[in-house]
Amino acid sequence: MLKRPAVFDDGANRSILAYGAIVMYFVSMLTGSLAVRSHREALMMQTMPSVPATVLALEQVKTGFSAKIAFMRTEDGILLECQIQIGLNRDGGHLHTGSVVYVIPRSDSCGEPVVVGPRNTTVLASASGAFFLSSLILGVLAAQSMLRSRRTGARE
Repeated sequence: MLKRPAVFDDGANRSILAYGAIVMYFVSMLTGSLAVRSHREALMMQTMPSVPATVLALEQVKTGFSAKIAFMRTEDGILLECQIQIGLNRDGGHLHTGSVVYVIPRSDSCGEPVVVGPRNTTVLASASGAFFLSSLILGVLAAQSMLRSRRTGARE
């Protein structure tokens, strides 16, 4: 009895294409949302005033740098002092205690100011498009694979 070699679209191999398409789709949505946020922050940098923030402490963490900064923001015509810990990714290597960075403060609280600097909008949008295209290709491959007849395991 001769055994036929295994073919690609046996049982579990069909569903791995579908799962791969789903994962790629979600990764594309994640990078797309990061690109939208990055674009929104870039627009904010063009239209909203930035304020200087002094670095009070700087430490290196696993994902880059973390800095404690102090800045002033205006709420209802009153100046308020804010101190907050922010993440600087890999951009903080040139900073030291006493350095000045520019931030766009939120109008309602001291939390999460936008740090003025370069954005990776184009890279994120391109990655999102590539992941989305990959998810479409995997989805089509999974659909075509599932439309083919399956081997039942019966000997011919």
